[in-house]
Formats: sequence, C-alpha cells, structure tokens
Amino acid sequence: MVAKVLSKILQMELRADEEASRAERFEAQALNDALTGLYNRAGWDQLAACQDIRNRRYGNSCCG
Repeated sequence: MVAKVLSKILQMELRADEEASRAERFEAQALNDALTGLYNRAGWDQLAACQDIRNRRYGNSCCG
C-alpha cells in the first residue's frame, strides 16, 4: 500500500516537472523568432522591462 502511494506521488511529481519544462519551452518559443532564434517584439519588451526594474532598483539611468 505504501509503495503504491509513493509510486503515485513520484509519478505526479514527474508529470509536474514535465509540465513545467513544457511551459518554459513554450514561453521561450513565444519570445523568439522561429526562423532566426532572435528575440521578437515580446522578447525585447520583456528584456526592456527587466532592465527598467534593475535600473530603478540601483538608481541607474537608462541613458548615458
């Protein structure tokens, strides 16, 4: 009985890991151009937003 429960828990954890990996892959695909592999508009927007947050945190300017 315990073995069955542990097996089921392990299967659920493995499935959750697979789903997380799939979600990460889909997110990466949504941010990159399929042909070139470069960031598309959504990817650049996300990078700019992250950099803006970093600039605000450290008091840096985004200009020279």
